[in-house]
Amino acid sequence: MTDINLYPDAINSYEHDIADAIPLFVVDIGDNNTCQYLNILKETTSDTTLQNEFTYWIKVIEAKMKRQK
Repeated sequence: MTDINLYPDAINSYEHDIADAIPLFVVDIGDNNTCQYLNILKETTSDTTLQNEFTYWIKVIEAKMKRQK
């Protein structure tokens, strides 16, 4: 979950390599626990950009888990 916590800082940095890599990593290894954590972060942030990003990540993770069943 540390990578998720780094994301808000990474998107505000000049080096976007980290910001680009974090969603790929989170979605790749994400599971139900990741979705729950992302929902908590989404509800506790007032940044609409992060809310939208986390919503998208959750949808992608959920779709990935459905395909794996």
